[in-house]
Amino acid sequence: MPAGGGTPRRLTWRAACTVQGWSPDGARVLFRAAVQGDCNPMTQVWSVDLQGHEPQVLPLGKTAFEAAISPDGSKVLFNPTGIEDYFWKRYKGGMHAELWLEDVKAGTWRRVTDHPGKDAYPMWTAQGGVLFLSDRGEGGFSNLHTLDLTTGAARALTSYRDFDVQWPATDGHKVVFVKGGFLHLLDPATGEARRLEITAPTDGWRSGPRTLNPKDYLQSVRLAPGGKSLVLEARGELFSLPADAAGFPVNLTRTPGVRERFPEISPDGKRVAYLSDASGEYDLYVRPAEGGPATRLATGLATTLYRLSWSPDGQKLMFGDKSFSLYVMDVATARLERIDGSSNLKNDEFTWEVADYAWAPDSTWIAYSYPEANRNNRIWLYNVKTKQKVALTDGFFDSLNPCFDLDGTTLYYLSYSNFQVRLDAGEMNAIEPNPVQVMAVRLRDTEAGPFRIDVDGLRDRTSLLPLKPGNIFHLKAGKGLVGYSTVEGWDDSVVEEVFRPRGQTKWQLHLYETGPRKETVLPDPVADWGFSPDGAGIHVRRAGAVHAGPVQAVLASRALPERINLDRLALTVVPREEWKQIFEDAWRWYRDFFYDANMHGRDWKADH
Repeated sequence: MPAGGGTPRRLTWRAACTVQGWSPDGARVLFRAAVQGDCNPMTQVWSVDLQGHEPQVLPLGKTAFEAAISPDGSKVLFNPTGIEDYFWKRYKGGMHAELWLEDVKAGTWRRVTDHPGKDAYPMWTAQGGVLFLSDRGEGGFSNLHTLDLTTGAARALTSYRDFDVQWPATDGHKVVFVKGGFLHLLDPATGEARRLEITAPTDGWRSGPRTLNPKDYLQSVRLAPGGKSLVLEARGELFSLPADAAGFPVNLTRTPGVRERFPEISPDGKRVAYLSDASGEYDLYVRPAEGGPATRLATGLATTLYRLSWSPDGQKLMFGDKSFSLYVMDVATARLERIDGSSNLKNDEFTWEVADYAWAPDSTWIAYSYPEANRNNRIWLYNVKTKQKVALTDGFFDSLNPCFDLDGTTLYYLSYSNFQVRLDAGEMNAIEPNPVQVMAVRLRDTEAGPFRIDVDGLRDRTSLLPLKPGNIFHLKAGKGLVGYSTVEGWDDSVVEEVFRPRGQTKWQLHLYETGPRKETVLPDPVADWGFSPDGAGIHVRRAGAVHAGPVQAVLASRALPERINLDRLALTVVPREEWKQIFEDAWRWYRDFFYDANMHGRDWKADH
């Protein structure tokens, strides 16, 4: 399109492409694309004329990642390989970017740099000089360099030590590049670089407040006792929504620049607990379920926190953090107690963080699981009053997802202990296609009596529920009822469903009645689901819809409960406030999850 504006004209119609620059005469556009090959196309550099005729590949060998043609057209500088799209710092592996030179007339190539790291983004000056980007300097920062093709000597033009130089481009006289999120301009002749002040007049219509329906940004749902209302988490706000289609929703938080997460309704249905970053760090908050001011329960942890869980008496909240620590907070006094922790990280889709914990009906015992050194999770019981800690499983099998039934007689958990090995015809390898079983632990050594856990003999009172083994997850217990999700197999598309909460899943919901030993499988795939605190209601999410109703009605009909009308929801968003919160969230996530706790020696607070 014209530089002064106008109608764009499409030039290519094949695979996705990355623009590289122009031919010296300005008649053709260079771009990178992977379009040739049978099952694994290789990346090459192509050119296309401004009329959009058939592109032509530059004869640079089997692969080419970046390329630049000399002003007289006699030479081409190129990278046969590269990983610039991955932003790996100080990489010195087999895909590092080397500079090669092609003599177009002779049809020969030679390597012109010998640095074991990155020598990328080759560029020519109008006088035939060579510029490129390299991390060869002190500290491994990417800076601009010049190269003498005769001697092979390289000289640094910039020497930044705060941010890398990125995405340089030239018109043959000046070099424009990005550093620290801002555009800079370099004069190679003088070595002077300056930050560009860009002014782009706009009416700012996309940054102004607007109203939308947040149902497309739904993250979690909780059903209140009695099933008359729900609390929804959507686009960082919390909503109270009557199950009755005629009811009017209430935005409980109204904080466009603050993110609220993980809402949990109290057992009596009168309060909602959640996490909020209103203070600059995520803390616990409690507010009335029908609306009203919130009370902050400061943790002082300054780290990423996870799922809340009310004690059945409504006096305590349990939660985990990113360091695999488990905490209990007294709601009345905000007194925080660390229950346990683990230094073992388990790398799979469901246990990146501590999320496996549950309260017993007496609000005294809790059950939770942690990964051992062998990467198998082990289930523990802990008494918050006496501080007694009991190992329920031995760690020989992977044991997850403990939960108590509401009548207090049984604890259920998932065990990866079904070793029916099969041969995978595709991989020609031994596999366990249905590894998970549901286990039941009778808590008392006698049938009758009030709730208690008889520690002696717990493992001897563990049995297998008469359910088909499979890929089982999301185990939850209600009143005389156990629910769980299954999936036929963990292929790539199914694993991705974990990270697509609005998408259609293949997960099946199973409800097993422990009295009559009867299992109900809902025919419609579901995403998230859960029981109400009293166990009488159930909510289900699927494909952007929310369903909720009595558990017994679902069991009788063997179908999803009634669909909740989400069209009643409305949210006024203020993009500029949201952008600030997104930045803060990103900064905190890097602080908490960057693989090097020392942040490569950077002062992360100073970089804020």
